[in-house]
Amino acid sequence: SATVHRRGLYVSLTRLVSLGAVTSERRHLQQTCNRIDARAILLSKPGVSAGEIFREIKQSYTDEGYPDEWMEHHQGGPAGFYGRDYKATEHESRCLMENQPIVWNPTFRGAKSEDTTLTSQMMQIPEILTDTGAWVYNDISFDDVTIRRPAILEK
Repeated sequence: SATVHRRGLYVSLTRLVSLGAVTSERRHLQQTCNRIDARAILLSKPGVSAGEIFREIKQSYTDEGYPDEWMEHHQGGPAGFYGRDYKATEHESRCLMENQPIVWNPTFRGAKSEDTTLTSQMMQIPEILTDTGAWVYNDISFDDVTIRRPAILEK
């Protein structure tokens, strides 16, 4: 995981590397994180509150069969001027704005999915700012929309 800044603006991302074969359990956890993250990214649109998205993330953990895992790590929030300008909670009423950086980071022990995205118009998919294309990915699809999320690189 890294949070870096340049000229006062911050981005965060996580990439996982396995020195050897990835176990099926670890691969499953990474794909689960990727699905939760992709849902949050698709919800990250102007006018949606960080609390609404947080509640959906929390529900996603339950839907995936891990109802209490969200409590082990913060889930992210709006970013740009810090690693997180504030960490989202289920009671957060502040709404996302257009062209606002946001970083969600669903996490399990041994798995994490995190990139900095930029909110966009209501009908567009948020842009993933930290996706270089030079990684291995899991394609996560919802309602005919596919979001690439980082898989675990095996060395």
